[in-house]
Amino acid sequence: LQPNNVTFNSTNSVGGLAGIARYANIYNVSITSENNLTINGNNFVGGLIGRAELSYDFKNLSSSVNAVANYKPTTDLTFTDNGGSANEVSYAGGVVGYLGRGNANELYSNNVQNVMGDKAGFVVGVVGSSANVSRVYSSVSSTATIKAYRYGGMVAGESNGNMSEVSVTGSDVSSVSVFSLDFSIPTAVGGIAGSAKGGRIEQVYMGLAFSVGSVVTGSASTTQTVNYVGGLVGLIGSNSLIISQAVVEGDISASGSRLGGAIGRSENATSVTLDQIAIKSSSLAVGGADAGAGEYNSSVYVGGLIGQSGGYVEINNSYVLANITANIYHYRIEMHAYVGGFVGGYAAVPTMSYSYCTSSFNVTMQNMGASGSAVTDFGSWKGANSNVNGVAM
Repeated sequence: LQPNNVTFNSTNSVGGLAGIARYANIYNVSITSENNLTINGNNFVGGLIGRAELSYDFKNLSSSVNAVANYKPTTDLTFTDNGGSANEVSYAGGVVGYLGRGNANELYSNNVQNVMGDKAGFVVGVVGSSANVSRVYSSVSSTATIKAYRYGGMVAGESNGNMSEVSVTGSDVSSVSVFSLDFSIPTAVGGIAGSAKGGRIEQVYMGLAFSVGSVVTGSASTTQTVNYVGGLVGLIGSNSLIISQAVVEGDISASGSRLGGAIGRSENATSVTLDQIAIKSSSLAVGGADAGAGEYNSSVYVGGLIGQSGGYVEINNSYVLANITANIYHYRIEMHAYVGGFVGGYAAVPTMSYSYCTSSFNVTMQNMGASGSAVTDFGSWKGANSNVNGVAM
């Protein structure tokens, strides 16, 4: 396919091939453009398919066109197949906007330049809880941008189902700054997915270094940035998630308050299992003004695997090689930095086995106000010895 124009700004579901695919078998389809084509729609927008649900089978779908979902929701809603919130979400993916119940094999995003939506990814906007997706490839250009209102990822904006054999590489560079903050400040971004609310992510190669900056807004010159940044997933919400056999090689830098080599933050009501995770990055770094700022105090969390954990975490057969840096300054009364080789900070003590970390730590904090203090908590592994087996630091 090589269309010249696909613009239906007020239409719910829009794709270069189909707006909605139900009970569909679609194989060996590619969409390209000579003039940087953008598929425009309102709620579900994909380079090839806007919305797939109620059983489908896809194989070998490829896209190099842009996708923009114009609607901007006020709340974080999760759509399910044929659900009632279809007009209240905004999903954009370079190949498919939304994958519901069904199977997709061999999805390729080839130098997609721009995806924009509440939940936006170069391959898929949202992977639904009943979706099974395998062999997913995202080749990212140095000029590509993800403009996510809430969650952005180099594969998916949000992943709630099962993904396996996932790869992210750079087509012409070894490092990118793809997460745009000009249009909106997303809550969470990740090398694979911005957010995940359950399911499994397996056999992953994240080979691209990336950085997330900050912007100064308003008359008070407030510094704003992404709260949660992860080498694999920015924010893990409700339900249980398993991530296994994953490699992160690229360096990651952020201005936000929570950064992890694998996960930025897991929420309180979550259960996360990390098995056979290798963080081969040279550097994980947080830096800038008022990172993690609150009105009176602020906190920064940086971990080799997880920046901050609120729920149950189990880590097995994993290692971290990255050196960890926090170089921040603030104008608040108090500043805290929680830095750990595996987990920056946690609410419940993680369970670990047969894992090791060789990280070095470099933490610099400077109070720029008239008064205040800075507190550093290294390691964040205190009290964990009863749940540790075969772990080396």
